[in-house]
Parts: sequence; structure tokens; C-alpha cells
Amino acid sequence: MARTYSLEHEGESVLFDQLFELLNSNMQNEESYRRELASRTGALQTSIDQHMSKEEEQVFFFIGCARIALHFLMIGLREFKLVPPIVLICIF
Repeated sequence: MARTYSLEHEGESVLFDQLFELLNSNMQNEESYRRELASRTGALQTSIDQHMSKEEEQVFFFIGCARIALHFLMIGLREFKLVPPIVLICIF
């Protein structure tokens, strides 16, 4: 997962570099400039949207796992009378 994450960031970095290169170029008066600008901006937006979507899925998955683990931990502690009931109410 970490390697994929790194590759996505490298790809986004390349897209940003290409966009800044275009913005700093002398072709701003050329007819193809707007088309090229729209294309590079769109590619960057798509890449970031996909990346954020993946991150949201992963974060929510891990949060869900943590909540389940905490739930079973608290049930176990409650059964052994290691946690006062008021603490359980505050947590959930």
C-alpha cells in the first residue's frame, strides 16, 4: 500500500510540474494554450480526486476496525469488572 501511495504522489508531482511549466511558458498567446491548460488541469484534478477517494476508503475502513476492536475490548473489560460502567457510557 505504501508503494502505491508513493507512486500516486510522484504522479501528482509530475502533473504539477507540467502545469507550472505550461504556466511559465511563452505560449500563452498561442491558440493551443487554453486547450493544453484545460487538459493538464483536468488530469491533475482527476488524479487528486481518485487519490482522495482511495484515502477516504482506507481511513474509514481503519476507523471501523478500531471501533470494533475497542467495542470488544470494552465488553471484555466490563465483564471482568475492570472498567466502571460510567466510563463505558462516556466512550460510546
